Amino acid sequence: MGIGASISTLLAGIVADRFGSFAAFEMLAALAALGFLAVLVAMPETRRQEDEAISAASPDGGQ
Repeated sequence: MGIGASISTLLAGIVADRFGSFAAFEMLAALAALGFLAVLVAMPETRRQEDEAISAASPDGGQ
């Protein structure tokens, strides 16, 4: 995370110098959205299906 924070600050500074601060914020928002989508696609579900079946069958809804 430290490397990403350093690179994003450097890249945003370069973009802000050349295109303005609004473009830098747009670029960082787009990169954050791409990162979020990558996590949604690449990360597997960690909850086992047995846990969901037990939660659904319990009287209190698994709480």
